[in-house]
Amino acid sequence: MPLALLLLFGAQFAFAQPPRARITVELPPALEAQRAEYERLIVSSRDEVVAWFGASGLPVKPFDVIDRAVVYPDAATSRRAMAQLFKIDIDKIPETFGGTVNAKTLYISSEETFHPMWTKLYPEWPWSRQSYRSLIVHELAHRTHARLSFVRTGSEDAMGPPWFFEGLAVMCAGQFAAGEKPMDAAEILSDVGEGRTPKASYPHYGRLVRSLSRFASVKSLVEAAAEPGFPRKLLEASSNQEGMKK
Repeated sequence: MPLALLLLFGAQFAFAQPPRARITVELPPALEAQRAEYERLIVSSRDEVVAWFGASGLPVKPFDVIDRAVVYPDAATSRRAMAQLFKIDIDKIPETFGGTVNAKTLYISSEETFHPMWTKLYPEWPWSRQSYRSLIVHELAHRTHARLSFVRTGSEDAMGPPWFFEGLAVMCAGQFAAGEKPMDAAEILSDVGEGRTPKASYPHYGRLVRSLSRFASVKSLVEAAAEPGFPRKLLEASSNQEGMKK
């Protein structure tokens, strides 16, 4: 094959490939020596989230989750950056800010910064390296959930009530699960039936959603979360199906 045709063929082939799921990671100078570690951690966390949702029947492409990550060296820097990004007063950014995703960029505090935050927020849950990975997975789960909701309905409001989308992210990240006792349908409805939202608690939100997943698939929960009567209708449908089997 002539060189000109070979080059043209190669260019066309490259153009036909799907976008590469690369993530640009921006680090402060003090963390540059840990670049490879942060890059591996962020990419593998993204892939873990994509796999978890895909296994639940909710496929999403990796490059639709994030393509950039910014890691902050300390709490003061991250809070200033978030106040500027969202154009709000810095006092509205929690001192324990760990991370968030905006558009396709992950913004997170460094592991060294997040460690004391975790200890302050969850003293009953011992810190480990997995705690930091779970933070990243949790935030990427939110982004993936939002993306799926927008594609399906044209609005991220379809993510459902706070207890559900936070609990789903907790479940995806495997947070606060040790020793957890599942809730039955009556307990779930006493907490969140008729549109109620329990007191903010990530461990409890995770328990709620993990308990709900015993009655309906994650895909069914995600698709019904913004519907009137959630989660009562799903629980009633599950009960009726069990009754029919007997």
